[in-house]
Amino acid sequence: MIRAAIAIGSNSTRMLAASMDGPEPLPLLRLREDTKLFMGLKDGGILSDEVMDRTAEAVLRLKNAALSVGCGADAIDLYATSATRDASNRDRFARRLTESTGLLLYVMSGEEEAALAFAAVADGTDTLAVDIGGGSTEIILGKEQAEGAVSLQAGASRMLRSFPIASPADVPRLVERLRAMVREEAGGLLHGAVRRQMLLGGTGTAAYDMLANRFPEDPGITPQRVLSLAKDLAAMTAEERLRVPGLPGTKAEHIVHGLCILSAVLLEAGAERAEISRKTNLDGWMRRLHANIHHGTRKGGPKT
Repeated sequence: MIRAAIAIGSNSTRMLAASMDGPEPLPLLRLREDTKLFMGLKDGGILSDEVMDRTAEAVLRLKNAALSVGCGADAIDLYATSATRDASNRDRFARRLTESTGLLLYVMSGEEEAALAFAAVADGTDTLAVDIGGGSTEIILGKEQAEGAVSLQAGASRMLRSFPIASPADVPRLVERLRAMVREEAGGLLHGAVRRQMLLGGTGTAAYDMLANRFPEDPGITPQRVLSLAKDLAAMTAEERLRVPGLPGTKAEHIVHGLCILSAVLLEAGAERAEISRKTNLDGWMRRLHANIHHGTRKGGPKT
């Protein structure tokens, strides 16, 4: 049995197709399209026609890719996260997606998004998972499953729009502002020793890949390195960032803001080092769906 899910995030739209026949979901195909939904939000939280059309076209391409690896048309889920949650015209967006792709859209809450991110990396050890997206950042504490979670209205694209960074001097100011937010909203999750700090999302993987080029013998993610990296990138033009080894071009515009969020969370958590996972909340979706199929436990598909 092959299932697929498409996730409309604030920066990108992703698809994961996986076989459900084994003891764990077996990924068959991962694809990503840069749709920049959050940056298409206009005054009043209205998604522009342009960004809705662009995203619907991307979803259709991803659906067709899932079909090409043997997934049935009725075995593809579609869900959206922060930017769509914020949109005042999200019902219109959902109708447009259904008309264009035949898929029904499920808009998940921040708490659901956080739980899925944790499900992607849960291994039974004490874990603080941090998923930095374009519109929000999820901070989750747990072992086998999330035991506490907070969804912050602080994503890389959201910060790009609300707090422009013109020079390296702006970086510490934004980090301190974000630390205050993390402390106020997620402080209860950050007390006490945690066995591992796990980063999901493009900011964490980009930070690791850039640090791996700077420190090939020890590319560990530390708060100090992340802060230094953010300052260095803030001093560059957008064109110069495109030439930074390890930094995907699609992240050049908002990476400094993502690194500021990452630095703030790690500093408030007292983390000396953090690990990365290249999994996403799509992996959490598939793990839940797999459990539902094989054990009749937790629901993995959209709520209707």
